[in-house]
Amino acid sequence: MRALWKGWKIMSSRKFKMGIIGFGGIGEQHLLNFRHFVSDISVEVVCDRDENRLRRAKEVFQVPYLATSVEDVFAMPLQAVVIATPNVTHYPLVKEALLRGWHVLCEKPFTMNAAQAEELYRLAEERDLVNMVAFSYRFVPAVKMLRRILQRSQAGRVYHVRCHYLQSWLSSPLAPYSWRLSQAESGSGVLSDLGAHVFDLVEFLTRKKLLRVRAHAKTFISERKDPISGERRKVTVDDAVGVWGEMEEGIFLTVEMSRYATGRGNAFTVEVNGDRGGFILDVEKPQELLVCSEPMTEYTHFRSNFASFPCPSYFGPSEHYLVQTEVFVKALRGEKPDEFPSFLDGFRTQAILDACLASIREGDWKEL
Repeated sequence: MRALWKGWKIMSSRKFKMGIIGFGGIGEQHLLNFRHFVSDISVEVVCDRDENRLRRAKEVFQVPYLATSVEDVFAMPLQAVVIATPNVTHYPLVKEALLRGWHVLCEKPFTMNAAQAEELYRLAEERDLVNMVAFSYRFVPAVKMLRRILQRSQAGRVYHVRCHYLQSWLSSPLAPYSWRLSQAESGSGVLSDLGAHVFDLVEFLTRKKLLRVRAHAKTFISERKDPISGERRKVTVDDAVGVWGEMEEGIFLTVEMSRYATGRGNAFTVEVNGDRGGFILDVEKPQELLVCSEPMTEYTHFRSNFASFPCPSYFGPSEHYLVQTEVFVKALRGEKPDEFPSFLDGFRTQAILDACLASIREGDWKEL
């Protein structure tokens, strides 16, 4: 359902001048997506410390201005900015953009802790600026379909929400060191990298809050080779995390996340079990939802009995990252779709991540 969001100023028909800070894989994808909305958005500048990336931005994408310094970006007359940099930089960059009156789309995890996230949320609201965290999986068709099913209580009373988010890019001991393996730069490892998506999606789907958590973490390889210096560097983050949680209405949450799941690509699945049916979504199969409805549960006989249902076209295309860009552009024009992930959602998710980290440190349940 599209609705006019009265909390943000409706903008004129002119193009928005935008900058992209951080031009790694995600930053480049943002640029590619905004090229679908050239009547609304003009990407004026790309900023990155890597001159090879900047050269690509100029030669392949014809970006008008290039910058190696964020100060140069903030000196420009822009209206919006995308932050696609290492996690530790999100807070200062987003804050500076908001203080300049710019609308912001920030990659996840939103900040390094909940206190930073709350400050940025309040600042964005005070200044009436569009504020979005890149929780892109909200726009997967199967996610939208399952959310509609749960909203209509078609699952009945929900007993379980079960999530796996498994990748394998660190499985090899020869995989190189990166900033994602530094607690100082990333905050945590797989917990913040993948967990930010998991916890946002769980509460988004169910419309229920997570009340308390208990988490356990494991680091499998303690050192990796830095591809730039050639030196061995210490890994200071978690490689795999398991989380148990209790949600509103007694829903039992279980989550497993790993970047060592050999054979897995981007395997993010969510299973919901209710007294009227079971449902499984897999983001690697975005146009499909597995369903076992109430009339069929008596016939399972200890064998899984899920049928595949294609998602109707009105739940949108599979390119969820492009849909996220479209939603941000609509927000700039004064619309706020139901799926919109704001800084408030980023704050909520960061509070959950903080509780999980505290539980890992102290070995106990943590209330939210």
